[in-house]
Amino acid sequence: MQPQKNIEKVVVISQQKTGEASQNPYLSIYRLTLQNTYADGTTSALYPYDAVLRKWLDAVVIILTARIDGQLHICLRSAIRPPLLLRNQCPIPFAEPSPSGVIWELPAGLLEAKDVGEAGILRRACIEIEEETGYVVPMEKISRMRGAPLLTPGTMPERLWYTVAEVTDISDRSDPRGDGSPVEENATIQWVSLERAVGLCEDGAIEDLKTELGIRRMAAWQSKMAAGHGNQSWCNQSGSEK
Repeated sequence: MQPQKNIEKVVVISQQKTGEASQNPYLSIYRLTLQNTYADGTTSALYPYDAVLRKWLDAVVIILTARIDGQLHICLRSAIRPPLLLRNQCPIPFAEPSPSGVIWELPAGLLEAKDVGEAGILRRACIEIEEETGYVVPMEKISRMRGAPLLTPGTMPERLWYTVAEVTDISDRSDPRGDGSPVEENATIQWVSLERAVGLCEDGAIEDLKTELGIRRMAAWQSKMAAGHGNQSWCNQSGSEK
């Protein structure tokens, strides 16, 4: 579905990098000067807009599944998110308890420069599964879901590439090694039935948006399969779009 064509295009007139860490920069802030061109040929006034880029922009998200006692389960992992510690420094609509900085998420990881195309996404998913959960899943057993939603398009142009993989034996696992940083140290995982995971979303207990979206996408596909309407067209299993 394409946006309405009353806005023909948005043009970057100029851009200036206005913020970056002095050492090992990870995020960069840009002040853009933009102008809209409308369908009738007229243009808007020039206007400023701030945007953020990251060293590695897009991320792969893994819906790791297993059959436990006949029920489909998905794997969640604990994740440290330091920006949560800053929430109470800003105006917020309701007072909140002091955040721990730790939430439950689907396993995920940033795509690096060498992670190109379908093979690159699946390769990165394979790496992140082992790093973050301790399971080893061959790359050929991982599928990519169609589409790649934008997470925070008002701030950063990051896309999320959802993948799906299955673990056949949940006991066949090593300790997750993480990425070597304290942010991923001592992380834990838990298997949650898909039914319970959807319930956690309904109750507002899943705080991570990409995790809720992944849970709901998997639940929607399972519902179609149960009704006899599902097939593998929901995902790509090769380097070409289906």
